[in-house]
Amino acid sequence: MEEPERIYEEVIKNEKVIGTGIKALDDLLKGGFHEKSLTLLLAPTNVGKTLMMCSLSANMLLAGYKVLYITFEDSENKIGQRVTQNLFDLNRDELKAMSREDYRKCWDAHRSLIKHNLYIKEFPEMATNALNIKAYLKELKERKRFIPDIVFVDYIGCMIPNGRENSNINSNTRLLTIAAQVRSISMTEGYPFVSGAQVNRSGYSSDHVSLSDAADSFGQTMKADAILAITQPEDYLDGGFYDVEVAKTRFGNNKHEHKTIAVNIDKQRITDIDNYQSENATASLQDVNFSTASNALTTAANIII
Repeated sequence: MEEPERIYEEVIKNEKVIGTGIKALDDLLKGGFHEKSLTLLLAPTNVGKTLMMCSLSANMLLAGYKVLYITFEDSENKIGQRVTQNLFDLNRDELKAMSREDYRKCWDAHRSLIKHNLYIKEFPEMATNALNIKAYLKELKERKRFIPDIVFVDYIGCMIPNGRENSNINSNTRLLTIAAQVRSISMTEGYPFVSGAQVNRSGYSSDHVSLSDAADSFGQTMKADAILAITQPEDYLDGGFYDVEVAKTRFGNNKHEHKTIAVNIDKQRITDIDNYQSENATASLQDVNFSTASNALTTAANIII
């Protein structure tokens, strides 16, 4: 009662939300990835969790954000390649066919747009915990003067809990603990974390994925602030689309809302479908940045033609 303006200033007006660069996703997430939160992308294997996180990382770089990408399954170079494909709007073969001179021209076209670094860090699978990530964040801050605006963890199922190994812990408790410990870093540092979650056998071939389909642990879904369920039914696969559903959210009253987004597997990119009309009629800084960035994408594509 002594600080009546605090909610207005800090939440209503000044809550930090990181736009995704995909208007349909921003509509589902009520603006984007919220500060002090953990968002999970729930999808079957090979549907595209890493693809989405790499594409979102590129979008956020172009929007002026500082991005940290932590990887357990793919190498740093592989993640870097996927992000580069997004930035240049090229498929893998086109990127590999570029001369060194053309490659440098593409980067030169982007240097004026990208104001901050993307750090990609590879950690060993099933040997890394939240304390290791926290130590790396401290190292980046002290040695590189780098504090991320958002952190992608690909993905928390590849981690172990803090402390000594406990052979008696079951998979549900293990993942619940890991999710809570990763989310605690977000709460402490203030920036959002985004990760993936696998589905179980029943959800693998399903056209609709729910929280009960989360593999190994329902506990991790309890700790997440928002969960987007991504599926690709056969007709969507043929057309190059994802169905994205809000499986859980603490940021609105739109649970089970669906949106369709476009995916280009060759270029490792997600985009809005043509003529998508956002529910948010107000143009944002991200809209301006992405409009400018589209010119660089055209430049990069023209270089190899």
